[in-house]
Amino acid sequence: MIRERLVILNYVMDDRHMALSNQLDVVIKLSEVFLEVVVLTGSLSPTIVLPKNVQVINLNWHRPVKFVAILKLLLAIWRLARNKKNYLFFSHMNDLFAAISAPLLKFLGVCHVFWYAHAHRSGYLVFAKPFVTAFVSSTPGSFPLKTKKLYLIGQGVDENIFGTQENCMRNKRAIFVGRLDASKQPERCLDTVLAFSNHVEGIDVIGSLSADPGKRRENFLFQKYDSEITSNFIRFLGAVPRAKLPFYYSQGMFLIHNFQGSLDKVLIEATLLRCPVVTTNQEYLSIFGKWGSGEDLDTELKSFLSLDPDVRQELIEKRRALALENHTMQQWILKLVQVLTQVNVLHSPFSRN
Repeated sequence: MIRERLVILNYVMDDRHMALSNQLDVVIKLSEVFLEVVVLTGSLSPTIVLPKNVQVINLNWHRPVKFVAILKLLLAIWRLARNKKNYLFFSHMNDLFAAISAPLLKFLGVCHVFWYAHAHRSGYLVFAKPFVTAFVSSTPGSFPLKTKKLYLIGQGVDENIFGTQENCMRNKRAIFVGRLDASKQPERCLDTVLAFSNHVEGIDVIGSLSADPGKRRENFLFQKYDSEITSNFIRFLGAVPRAKLPFYYSQGMFLIHNFQGSLDKVLIEATLLRCPVVTTNQEYLSIFGKWGSGEDLDTELKSFLSLDPDVRQELIEKRRALALENHTMQQWILKLVQVLTQVNVLHSPFSRN
């Protein structure tokens, strides 16, 4: 355990959240490294149990009056940063909080490291850039800005949750895991599986819409695929707790995915559980390889289905070995801590632009 104390800014602390429960996992893992951890979060589940050295300040971001939460955030940062103790600040998957806090932290001369892993060029990210000590991201294509402040540390998927079950190909149903927002292209994935219905018995869709105007889009999907839903070819299962995702990965014939941009965490989760990944995501393909030419989703799926089973299994094992080597939570935490301590010692917040 190192002597520095860590402040984490994140979006939510909830072990039931399908997409963001790993924020809680990160807090718990980092509490094993740092003497003390303070979490400034937008939302806190009352059911979670935390280590004794973790303190949580709930900003209640989801309340209608955001100004109160912003003021509470800035006051908490001021008090912590002005404390005689040696605090480092880490913004995790919350670009808004990072942007709000970055100017104040730079003014106070405090080390601030910001995790950002999206191809989308967020305005909050651009605003925070001059003030942040360092950025961390998963892969080169997962960070949209050019800066000397960037450190690449891979994705962090908990190998204890997503690395212990075998994929036995017990059914011939594909799976889709992720938000049903247009950016994730669920229709493209569903249409591709439908085109190969003579090889695939159906697809299970795991996920929900991120926010309103959600109902209209949800109704659109249900209406578009009404006959396939009625025949049970397509099953919309909704969001499930993250801890239950390994069951679906271990049963699915393959994960189908067409999100373009950053290295999506679901791709690593499936790979660790030996669930074949059919995707056109260039960050994934550049690391783990293609089944075929990789030019489009239909070609990749056709190549996957036509592969000799022994060759396919060999490629699945090679992909899993790469994921274990570079994209587990254990590796991610080690690399993150190295960055946090390194930039804190070698760089003041005013020295790198």
